[in-house]
Amino acid sequence: MHPVRFLCVLFAFTALLLGCSKESREANEAETPSSEVVHSDFYTPDDFARYAYPLERVSIEGEEILLELLKRTVLSNNASLDRRMHREGDSLAWGYRTFVLNYRSTDADGLPVMLSELVITPDGETWRFHPDKIVVGNHYSILTDRERPTGPLSDPMTGVASRGAAFICPDLEGYGASADRPHPYLIHDVVARQTVDGILAALDLLEQTGNTPQEDFRLFNVGYSLGGSYALAVHRYIETCCTASVRKKIHLSATRCGGGSYSPQHTFEWLLGQETFYYCAVLPVQLNALLRCNPDLLGQWELKDFFSEAFLKSGVVEKALSKQYTSVELIPIVREATGNRIREILAPEVLDPDSPIRSALDKALSRSDLSAPGWAPIQPVYMYHAVNDDYCPYNNAERCRIAYSGSNFHLYPLPMDASFSALINPHLIGGALFYLQLLLTDFR
Repeated sequence: MHPVRFLCVLFAFTALLLGCSKESREANEAETPSSEVVHSDFYTPDDFARYAYPLERVSIEGEEILLELLKRTVLSNNASLDRRMHREGDSLAWGYRTFVLNYRSTDADGLPVMLSELVITPDGETWRFHPDKIVVGNHYSILTDRERPTGPLSDPMTGVASRGAAFICPDLEGYGASADRPHPYLIHDVVARQTVDGILAALDLLEQTGNTPQEDFRLFNVGYSLGGSYALAVHRYIETCCTASVRKKIHLSATRCGGGSYSPQHTFEWLLGQETFYYCAVLPVQLNALLRCNPDLLGQWELKDFFSEAFLKSGVVEKALSKQYTSVELIPIVREATGNRIREILAPEVLDPDSPIRSALDKALSRSDLSAPGWAPIQPVYMYHAVNDDYCPYNNAERCRIAYSGSNFHLYPLPMDASFSALINPHLIGGALFYLQLLLTDFR
């Protein structure tokens, strides 16, 4: 089964570094990062539905049903938006304009980097649309550059533009304009800073193209799985690291996140207690980012030190870092080499809780705990999580509930029918419920 295409979500261990570096604060002091439009298209409403959910990419049983449902939802939204945008007898043509935008940000070392993102807005051929809602999509886990939001496979939240919202979805470092660089997979302060820079660049683009948002627009920040952790990280970054002027410009209204590993250290401990794990092909990318961005803790080790001989001989490490193989293409290789058994994938020293390498890894992961004391959301956070999620365990959400008690935080457990979740992974079902409820609501 192809989990990426089935529900347009991927599963990953995610994290957030506490605090804001001097560079991260300075990066958002500027009003808007410099940017450049590298590509733009215009879609009629019907064409936009096919762009958002192209059935020609169907490759597994069941995906066609889901994509058809999503496409019909977008077409239904198009009809509603058409009535809102036109007076009787008005024949002005309208649709959706998409932009691929390159913008400047900073990397984990505080050095300049050019990144890319997708920006979509309802628009007309002879008039401009001024959105009252902006949705920031934080993408799920991807391993290849062709899976990026600006690439051929649209992000599942693309369809929110059919509800009259402008949509912003950064590729993030490691994809698109920065495909030659590693993705800071678990380094959420970097990801959050880069996403905020992308938001500012997109707001500037909307103004330059005549699609200036309404003065009282609301910005909604969303994501599922890895994107769920990113969304929560972005929310915290805006509230704790951005200047008052940047916060005023962004207009953060709420965050809706789901299925994320908000406490990566506890998720890793949970993983070590499992006999097998389906998504181990992503571990090289995660650990590579931790090594690169935590030299004070992990600098004495190399990536190969974290894996077993069988896993290294399978070639998965090199393949995962090459960005030429999807997770679905790598999973059979891992299965053949190790049976997806955790204790045959990771090195014995990593499995030993008292070893130096494990101690250093735990400390690096603990830097990324979004449920650690010291912050609670001011603007509302709505979190969704499958109670029997066996990719990102429900404990992640429960820890956030405890940490954010008394704040503007709302947790919605997603119960799963045992017979149904035995056929389709609960993490995937949770993703379907999450995306569909966003496409069917008005983000109130």
